[in-house]
Amino acid sequence: MYAGQVVEQAPTAALFARPLHPYTEGLLASVPRLDGPPAREHGRLHGIPGQVPAATAWPEGCRFHPRCPYAWDRCRAEAPPLLDAGAWRARHPHGALLAPHRPEASHATPVTPALVDVQGLVKHFPGERGWLGLGRPRAVVRAVDGVSFAIAPGQTLGLVGESGCGKSTVGRTILRLIEPDAGRVTIDGQDVVALGASALRALRRRMQIVFQDPYGSLNPRMTVRQMLAEPLAIHRLASGAYAERRIAALLEEVGLDPGFAQSYAHELSGGQRQRVGIARALSVEPQFLVLDEPVSALDVSVQAQVLNLLADLQQRRRLTYLFIAHDLAVVKHIADHVAVMYLGKIVERASAPALYARPRHPYTTSLLSAVPVPIPRRSASASC
Repeated sequence: MYAGQVVEQAPTAALFARPLHPYTEGLLASVPRLDGPPAREHGRLHGIPGQVPAATAWPEGCRFHPRCPYAWDRCRAEAPPLLDAGAWRARHPHGALLAPHRPEASHATPVTPALVDVQGLVKHFPGERGWLGLGRPRAVVRAVDGVSFAIAPGQTLGLVGESGCGKSTVGRTILRLIEPDAGRVTIDGQDVVALGASALRALRRRMQIVFQDPYGSLNPRMTVRQMLAEPLAIHRLASGAYAERRIAALLEEVGLDPGFAQSYAHELSGGQRQRVGIARALSVEPQFLVLDEPVSALDVSVQAQVLNLLADLQQRRRLTYLFIAHDLAVVKHIADHVAVMYLGKIVERASAPALYARPRHPYTTSLLSAVPVPIPRRSASASC
């Protein structure tokens, strides 16, 4: 379905094997896959260009034509009918395959020493008593239990595992949004855990976070302009006309028109909100970003756009990422190294190519075997 219309309908296996509508092709091409080369080998994930049109302003003719690589004059003038071919129905079927241009990418050898160094990080949450505070306290939750890793400048570490394994707690504890119980965290040589309030506030310019839920992390009572102006004012980076120019430049850098500055969060799509969240994190010129499942709430085409944006920003600004996710197919396309977490501990850590080619821990193997492949017959046979 696209822009209020069904654009293609077919038996599952047939649609995945040979999609006829350009939008269906684009969606399937946007899905990160374990059975294909990682994006770092060929440059970028495929993404559908442009944005979904507003429901109050559908385009004339084919509603997909502004984003379609096959559009021609007739597409702009005539709305294609939904054609029936037995069990298959599609608007404007053509059968061509997408062949997006994917530039070659080169990657430098990781630089040492590490920008981010985490050693023996621990965070336990005390168990609560029963109703009205009566009864025995519940067992301590060992959310993070001796986690260690390092990230070189300009590199991405993918931190993966099931929900509840402690991934997000690691990210928040590194930034001291949650206070650690033990361990050492250094960012560019500074001991984050030992810093006082004023020094920590100064360091926050260099370390930022992008949250999973782009709607929940944005203030619904503030415009985009106000949300981007706030960190600039707090850190005394810009004010007045210069701040306005910085805000416009930030929006353009994340692929949004500066006119969005007057919008509120509820007026934006999920992808647009996440771009605002990224712009807010970038506003203070950080070196290190914790990306806490930044694409898990987005549909596959928008997901590909945001992943490509993050890759472009990393290359342009030489950013260092901790990319937290549960989707190993997504991590494969963005991470240089991967750490697998289970019950508060890292059970396997390796370079991304090595881990995906030859996982050594049984938990890693089970996670990889559970990732669906967008070819129904192959997925079915893999699960048998």
